[in-house]
Amino acid sequence: MRQKLLALGISLVTAITLCLPVMAQVTSRENSINPGRIILLDITQVGQKSIAVGERGVIIESHDNGGTWQRVASPTTRALSKIVFIDNKTGIAVGHGGLLLRTTDGGESWVVIEVEEAGFESFLGASKLSNGMLIAYGAFGMYFESDDAGLTWTMREVVYEGFDWHISQVLEVDDSLILVGEAGTLAKSADYGVTWEPIDSPYEGSFFGAVALSDNTLLAFGMRGNVFRSTDYGDTWDHVSTGTISALNSGMVTDDGTVVLAANNGQIVYSTDNGLSFQVKEVGLRAPISAVSQAKDDSLLYVGVLTSGKIDMGSQVISSQEVE
Repeated sequence: MRQKLLALGISLVTAITLCLPVMAQVTSRENSINPGRIILLDITQVGQKSIAVGERGVIIESHDNGGTWQRVASPTTRALSKIVFIDNKTGIAVGHGGLLLRTTDGGESWVVIEVEEAGFESFLGASKLSNGMLIAYGAFGMYFESDDAGLTWTMREVVYEGFDWHISQVLEVDDSLILVGEAGTLAKSADYGVTWEPIDSPYEGSFFGAVALSDNTLLAFGMRGNVFRSTDYGDTWDHVSTGTISALNSGMVTDDGTVVLAANNGQIVYSTDNGLSFQVKEVGLRAPISAVSQAKDDSLLYVGVLTSGKIDMGSQVISSQEVE
């Protein structure tokens, strides 16, 4: 790991993504799998099912809102860090070693898409944009875009010439893209990534993600429980207390507008007032929670490092699968 990462710190989930070994065999479908016994780095909903991805190319799916999980055949054993769907059929998963997978049948089968310029650097995230474009990004400023639903990819330089900080997330806000990353990196693009303008950052620590709310309020989050809030498209930011010093690894907004952030130490950090204040929910063992997704029954499914489960934000943990 390079020296400036060690000096500044990165999230445990990101560190795991960057350091999981590259393997070379094909996994196969099994009848069932305990998601609490593997490292899972992302989860999403597609159609009527949930799909999660993680270490050694693991792809699992649930058709009963997280009650049971089945392994899906994967063409890799490299770590998968993010999964994104364009619609109920077509999606991509990205990960370690420049890996990019694509599906056209809702995640039932996957193929490797070669992205030669990525080399063996790690993809840390991916996003779909309203103009139909897919983007994938990650270590050392790596940024690619696709205008053909993930079949081919073009590398772009972002933020400024020679930019090489890790990119944690790129999200669309109104007609702009907002980029957050390592070492307090913030940037904005008004032309879907053709040109970028660096944003003065309120924070020197790393951002691990961001979410956009319904009124275009932005929340950027990262190390030591830090959340910063902007109501002017990132021009200015206010610090918001979260009640935790655990790293905040990823975030999402539920259908009712609740902001949910996945944290280390078995914590879910959430806000019901548009990010003005936060509360902390303990969901189990003190393991890193990597991602949260809203299931079709409106419960929240969480996955992480040897931990996973299902929670009702209004009460307690419904179920969990964890390694004691």
